[in-house]
Amino acid sequence: ALTMNQTRDDNAISRLWWNAYIANQVMPSNQEEALELIVNKADIRSNLIERPWIFRRQKLARTILEKMDRDPEVYETEDSFREFMKEINAHGGGIVFEEYSNTALKKYLDAAWNRAHGNLNKK
Repeated sequence: ALTMNQTRDDNAISRLWWNAYIANQVMPSNQEEALELIVNKADIRSNLIERPWIFRRQKLARTILEKMDRDPEVYETEDSFREFMKEINAHGGGIVFEEYSNTALKKYLDAAWNRAHGNLNKK
């Protein structure tokens, strides 16, 4: 039996529609920019779209996309983006990001990127 994600991703038209839908949900004021960031690389799309908990948390998803927009180094390589997402996951358990101010959430993601960047430099 196919999972919901497999069913969604097996249909090209559906995949395009869902990408646009999610971009609109996350950044309704700038859907085009959100869509460009989401589909920039297949790895970005898979890390964001295939982790439904992120896009159900629209404030977190929007701030991740804003971080990517401010700091393209975050998604410059597959390794950099994966490491960034690992850091968000590793230190984000139990955090109610919806209660964070925009400034606090940006600081959290900046710290996650700093840790990820440090991990990449150790490799």
